[in-house]
Amino acid sequence: MFEGSTNAVDVETWLNLVEKCFKVIGCPEERQVRLTSFLVQKEAENWWKSIEARRDDTYILDWKTFRYIFEENYYPKTYLVKKREKFMKLVQGSMSVAEYERMFTELSKYVSTMVGTEEERCINFEKGLRKEIICTPVTAVATQERNFLS
Repeated sequence: MFEGSTNAVDVETWLNLVEKCFKVIGCPEERQVRLTSFLVQKEAENWWKSIEARRDDTYILDWKTFRYIFEENYYPKTYLVKKREKFMKLVQGSMSVAEYERMFTELSKYVSTMVGTEEERCINFEKGLRKEIICTPVTAVATQERNFLS
C-alpha cells in the first residue's frame, strides 16, 4: 500500500513492487491502473480521486501514463530532473555493454515519453554506445529478435 510519501526511495520501492506484482499475477495492461488505484490509501487515495475528478480518461489510462502522473506528484522535482538529465547525458564510456544497459534501463523509467516504443528505446540506447561497438543497427537487431520470438 502507498499512503503518499514524497521520499524518493519510498516511491521507487513502491513502484517497483507494483510492477513486480503485475508480472507475478499476470495482470493485463488494461487492469494495471485499476489495480494500482486500489493500492493507494490515505493522502495518495485522495490524490488519485482528485485526478479522477479532473480527467475523463482515467478508466482507460495505461500504466506508463499513470506512472508519469504519479511520479510528477510524488517524486521531488529535483529528483526527477536529475534522473532525466542523467539519462540525456548517458553514454557507455568505460562501462561494459551490460553495465550500460542496466543504467539505461534504470534511467529510462524516468523518461518514458522518450522511450515509449521499442524502436525509440533502441535508437536512444544505440546513441550512447561507444562507436566501435555499433556494427549492426540496434533497431534491426530488436526487430530480428521480435520476429524470432513470434
